[in-house]
Amino acid sequence: MIKRKDGRWQEQIKLPGMEKPKYFYGRTQREVQRKLAAWSVEREQEQAQAVQLCTIVEQWAERHRDEVEATSWGNYEPAVRDVLQWFQGREIGDIYPDEITEFLQAIAARGYTRWTVQRRRDVLTQTWDYAIGKRLVRYNVARQSKMPKGLPAGTREPPTPEQLAMIGAGFRLPFGLFAALEGYTGMRRGEILALQWDDIDRAAGVIHVRRAVQFISEAPHTKPPKTAQGVRDVVIPAPLDALLGDRKQGLVFPGPDGGLLRLSQFKSAWRQWCVAVGVGTRGRGTAVTTHQLRHFYATVLYDAGVGVKEMQTLLGHSDIRTTMNIYTHIMLSRKQATADRLNRYLCQNPVSGEKDE
Repeated sequence: MIKRKDGRWQEQIKLPGMEKPKYFYGRTQREVQRKLAAWSVEREQEQAQAVQLCTIVEQWAERHRDEVEATSWGNYEPAVRDVLQWFQGREIGDIYPDEITEFLQAIAARGYTRWTVQRRRDVLTQTWDYAIGKRLVRYNVARQSKMPKGLPAGTREPPTPEQLAMIGAGFRLPFGLFAALEGYTGMRRGEILALQWDDIDRAAGVIHVRRAVQFISEAPHTKPPKTAQGVRDVVIPAPLDALLGDRKQGLVFPGPDGGLLRLSQFKSAWRQWCVAVGVGTRGRGTAVTTHQLRHFYATVLYDAGVGVKEMQTLLGHSDIRTTMNIYTHIMLSRKQATADRLNRYLCQNPVSGEKDE
C-alpha cells in the first residue's frame, strides 16, 4: 500500500485471470482495507454463484442420503431426478423464484398430488440452505417460490364403501390376507411383510410387531419398526382370526425362495389382488393403496370411540401430533358427511313454509 501525492492511500491487486489490476483508494489505510475486503467477498460470491445448481443438488443429496433412512430417501430420489433434469446446465446464482414456481407448475401439470410437488420444492429449499452454508449464495430463492393451488391431497382418504365391499369379498383370495391385516390391525406395509407366524399369538389375541422390512432399491432388509412406539402388540379382531387358518411356520408372506418378498414381487402381488377384487386396473397403478387401508383402520378406531392416546399406541406413532392430524381429519370428514346428508334430505324434503290450518 502506498500514499499518493494527494494524501490518499492506494492499494492495487491483480489476480490470475484479471486483465487489469484493481485499484482501491481511501483517506486512511483502514478504509482501503475495508474496500478491498468487501470487493474480495463480492468477487468470491460471484464466482460461487457461477457453480451449476445440479452440482450443489448432487452434493446435498449425497449428504442427505446418509442422514435419513433408505425408505425415506426413496421418496426423495424421484424429486432429485426431476430437479436435475429441469435445471440442467443452470448456474445457481442465475435462478430466480419465478423459475422455480414454473418448475413446480410443470410438475403439477403431470397430475401429481400436493405431497409429490411439495417434495420437489423441499429438495430445492434444502439445496439452497446447503448452498448458503457453503457461502455460495446469500438468499434462499426457493423459499420465495409459490406452490400451485388446487392440487389433490393424495390417497389419505379411506376406501369408499363400494371399494370396502369388494375388498372384504377378496380377503380369502391369494394375498387377500395382506389386505385383511392392513384393514383390521393398521400395521404398516413393512411390518406385515416382516411378520412371522410365531408373531401371531392367537391364544392371547394379539400380534407382536417387532420388526419391519425396509427396501433399499429393490432388495428387502429387516430392521426394527419405523419408530420406537412401532414395537407394540395389536389386537386380532374376530373377523381377522377367522381368516388366519391353520398355524404355519416362517414368514406369513414369503417370496418364491422362502425369503422376504422383493419390492417388485410385492407390488406385483398387490396389483394382481387389486385387479382380482375389482379395485385396480391391469396398468401400473391401483385404485386402493395399502396406506388407505391403514387409514381405514384409524377411521374404525375413531368410530369405535377409541381415544387419541390409545389410537397413537395402536398405530405406532412416535409423535402424537401425527395421530391428532389423522383424528382431526376424520372428525372433519364425518362432519362434512353429516352436512351432506342433511343437505340431501332437505333438498328431497323442502320446507314449504305454509302454516297448518
